[in-house]
Amino acid sequence: MTRPFVNRIEEIKYLKQQLKYDGKEGQVLVFTGIGGMGKTALRIAFEERVLKPKKIPYAVLDYDDDPDLRPIEATLTTIRRQLGRHGVKTPVFDYLYARYFELSTGLKLSSKNFPPELEGVVSVLEGIPRVGNVTQILPGLIQLGLVAKERLQHKEWLYRVRELEPREVLNLLPEVLAEDLEEVVTSQSLKVLKSLGYRIPLILNAYERLAESQLEDTLHRRLLFLTPHLLRVIFTRDPLPWEDKFPQEWRGNITHFPSLDDFSQKDLTEEFVRHLLRQLKDDEKNLMRLAVFPRWVSREILEMLSLVPEGVPRIFKKFIGLSIFSPHPEIPEAYIIRKEVRDCLLLEQRQRRWWKKQHGTLSAFHKERWEETQSFNHLREAIYHGFYESPEEAMQMFEEHFWKLLRKLKFGEAEGLLQAVPQEMLSETAKRKFDYAHKQLFTARSSSQGVC
Repeated sequence: MTRPFVNRIEEIKYLKQQLKYDGKEGQVLVFTGIGGMGKTALRIAFEERVLKPKKIPYAVLDYDDDPDLRPIEATLTTIRRQLGRHGVKTPVFDYLYARYFELSTGLKLSSKNFPPELEGVVSVLEGIPRVGNVTQILPGLIQLGLVAKERLQHKEWLYRVRELEPREVLNLLPEVLAEDLEEVVTSQSLKVLKSLGYRIPLILNAYERLAESQLEDTLHRRLLFLTPHLLRVIFTRDPLPWEDKFPQEWRGNITHFPSLDDFSQKDLTEEFVRHLLRQLKDDEKNLMRLAVFPRWVSREILEMLSLVPEGVPRIFKKFIGLSIFSPHPEIPEAYIIRKEVRDCLLLEQRQRRWWKKQHGTLSAFHKERWEETQSFNHLREAIYHGFYESPEEAMQMFEEHFWKLLRKLKFGEAEGLLQAVPQEMLSETAKRKFDYAHKQLFTARSSSQGVC
């Protein structure tokens, strides 16, 4: 089933712009968004509308469709195979990968024993010695397509190829593949690149699958870091942790795009919200369900509600990266969840036995903060949550502070308390008190304006 393209016209334009090669280094372009929101559709549209019509060599690693591609060896050989079909030559990689093949399989490379990636160059590779005699190795590499011989003169590994262990060779492979590809782009040695002035795109789709498979992505990152003249594009559900882990190495080298989560539409259906939840991990789902109890949420509030508060900072950071969370316009470090999402999840939570308990916890939290800080924001929320725990006590608290504010002519704060009252929780008597308070606010405000 073909996945629909979700009208990402601006993203396509930007990718086309970055595809042009101007001799300068580029950024790693990162697109994030939950599953089903258009990342794969955008990638396919870029291939079908831009890359294929222009016959530009490119490689795509879809870690979702093919889990076998996730280990670094499979990633590298797939890139080699896909680009090789377009005539891109990777001579040093081919030579070193042949050595890795022999070490990891125990087989000697020959016309009968070779990895499929090296088909077409086996006859040349057979004649290149796996020893440290550089004068004998270089002619073979030139036959494979090596252009800049100078780059190998100071490669220490080249003089001790026979001594290298399999893991050592594997660790070198991203570097040599990167240098081969950089040579193709910067020298514009490929006809289509030279005539049209393009970069070679490397596209990694569903990058979050590496972490889910508990795969270390150090070598994947190394390949990307060492190919600054290629167009490197990552599509991922989760934000990349690289800049936190490696701030000096990656700072300034990544361009993040706004999340592709398509929440710009006016109405979100319950089905859509359910789809959002399915993309979250279990601990993230649990915290999301807690996050909808308060009218605005902060990390402190979630840590207070959660049974596993130590996991909140990581999950909260992910939440505020979703476009359904927006910064509160008045309260620092607080966020508001989009109404449709909150309403849908609250409907589910009302059926659970902890409904009253959670509101009681939040009411007590805000009462305490109100007493400590005298911040009106906490008073307002204490009243709101209080109505879901004990409507009578909450009404008393509301009246105490409302009439006090009205006497002080603090009309804005008095109105804020009225807005904090969930009217569906009011009894007939409480509803009459609420209506009377509303009428008195209107009268007092009108009189005040008339005097002015």
